[in-house]
Amino acid sequence: MKNHPLLAGLSVLALLLVPGVAPAANRAKAASATKTSRAQAPARIDAVTGKGLKVQGKPASAGMALQYGARVSTDATTSATVLYSDRSQIILGSGSSVVIEKPSRADSQLTGLEYGQLRARVTRSTASDSKPHFYVRTHSLAMGVRGTEFDVATDAKGEKTELHTLEGQVEAGKDIKTVESGKGVMVSASEFVQSLKGKIEPPRKFDREQYIQQLQKSQPHLQQLSQDARQAATQTMQRAAGATDEARKQVAPVQAPQAPQAPQIPAVTPPPAPPAVPPAPKLPTAPANPFGR
Repeated sequence: MKNHPLLAGLSVLALLLVPGVAPAANRAKAASATKTSRAQAPARIDAVTGKGLKVQGKPASAGMALQYGARVSTDATTSATVLYSDRSQIILGSGSSVVIEKPSRADSQLTGLEYGQLRARVTRSTASDSKPHFYVRTHSLAMGVRGTEFDVATDAKGEKTELHTLEGQVEAGKDIKTVESGKGVMVSASEFVQSLKGKIEPPRKFDREQYIQQLQKSQPHLQQLSQDARQAATQTMQRAAGATDEARKQVAPVQAPQAPQAPQIPAVTPPPAPPAVPPAPKLPTAPANPFGR
């Protein structure tokens, strides 16, 4: 019996009238789309302190996916951590704004700091080339790294930028092209440079402890998120090390096969020695001749 069009239409209508059937399907589809967008996005909001986080001018929260071109901003009481697909992080300070820019290479990341301050914790690259894979730029300075930790601060006008290297090395130049070509200035750990209206001053040493103390007062939320990120990274490394040790314990040691033993040859018993020959009997001595011959 063939299905009548009218009956088919009534069946669809009945399904739509059943409470929760259509909304549940829509929710499942939306959840699947959200999961796919997060997996494909170059970055996402990983953590937030405060309630003044915005993406594209709209309120945002932790877990939100960030596409290229997304503008992330914080008010004076908020900081946020942005996690990239390669596990690198930027911790956006209070009263700051960044743009997730599309890099020229697919294996790199590019962040534009419009104003305020950020801390970058960059995962070390495993690529064989020597080019940086993580870039940050302001209106007056560009920076490229292969794996390190550093702070960048710039004013709203974009005339002044300060770079403080906390670990490793950062290459700084007037633009991304200069840094990619290796013609920038190398700023090592505990050194900082200042760019004023495009002029980059030579690197100078700074007191790390004093700098962190000052930052604790001016950017307490940034410091808190940075400490949280360090603790999380340490716990992850400890869990990985523990899992490795446990796996080693569970693997039975492989014993080398034993070589076959040579057949034992019975010991040869020597024949008994022949009995000793008895000495010949002594003959009696002839008596002396009485006739004196």
